[in-house]
Amino acid sequence: WGTENIQDYCKKLITPLKENLSKIGVVFENEEHFCHHLFSLCLPSNVDPIQLKANLDENNVYISLRGKHLRVSVNVFNDVNDLNKLLDVISNTLNE
Repeated sequence: WGTENIQDYCKKLITPLKENLSKIGVVFENEEHFCHHLFSLCLPSNVDPIQLKANLDENNVYISLRGKHLRVSVNVFNDVNDLNKLLDVISNTLNE
């Protein structure tokens, strides 16, 4: 446990998420203000945030919607499957 270990674990989990979502137009906070355990995703203008939230809920991915931003909280109980599911639902919604 420990703060640094949890941050390192969360960073490992979200690095592929950040790389893949950045490629499809999702914007992340500036790295100097970024926390790996709690962050927001700024959605591209062509994304209907209400539909995306419904798709996430339907797939048992629970996050908060804040306008055009998704608030994502990652913790030690999450694993790579959780982050892959989040990525899949966002990617599929963008392709609808």
